[in-house]
Amino acid sequence: MSMVLHERQSVPDKPSNAFVRRALWESAVVSYGRMEASNKRRALTHEDLLAAGGEAAVELHAEIMGWRDGHVAHRYSPDFEVVEVRAEYMDDEVDLVTAIISTAVGPRDDAVIARRFREHVQLLQDTLWQRYLAPIGQRVAGQPAVGSDDLPTDDDGGRLQAALNLWTRQDGTGL
Repeated sequence: MSMVLHERQSVPDKPSNAFVRRALWESAVVSYGRMEASNKRRALTHEDLLAAGGEAAVELHAEIMGWRDGHVAHRYSPDFEVVEVRAEYMDDEVDLVTAIISTAVGPRDDAVIARRFREHVQLLQDTLWQRYLAPIGQRVAGQPAVGSDDLPTDDDGGRLQAALNLWTRQDGTGL
């Protein structure tokens, strides 16, 4: 999520980029929502992560999930999307019919919700690192070396692989 929100900040806020910026915002919102909706067993619950940020995190969570449920996933809330049809008359006859669509494309980067969401995502990442990922790195670092299977290849260009260092000899877990 933080990479997506960071990239969104680098895309100029102008009409020709509206849908790119919207896609990046909605991608972050959907990813955030998946943390709650995932049924994967975790040692750390989403509630634990929210608790790390206190009441402000719980309030922001509700606001972001409102974006997700009211607009991004289902597009039913008039707070986010409105369609209006207008007719103009000339001499008692219809001269022009216009459809006006007003849709939310995500907040400006300097908006309070955008800033709070970026900060919230960073807090969640830090908490996840401290409570879950760093201890895994610490445990694995203390075990003997074993071989591993080859990673999937990127033959068709449809795969992204990322490496996250959980532990290094020099820095440990970084905590």
